[in-house]
Amino acid sequence: MAITKQQQQNDEKDNGGEFQFYTPEQLTRWERFRRAIYDPNTNQILGRTPKSWGFELELKEEN
Repeated sequence: MAITKQQQQNDEKDNGGEFQFYTPEQLTRWERFRRAIYDPNTNQILGRTPKSWGFELELKEEN
């Protein structure tokens, strides 16, 4: 099924004529490293939430 010129023009009007992408924050190496250790936006430590770490450590103690 071919797209007509009219459909293409309508699509361009709907999304502003171009795609909108998420642009990541511009962080320094140190800030990226700190964010990998602790992310204040999600409260994650090394990629896990404190609750998740609690479950992980609890399972290690049982074995």
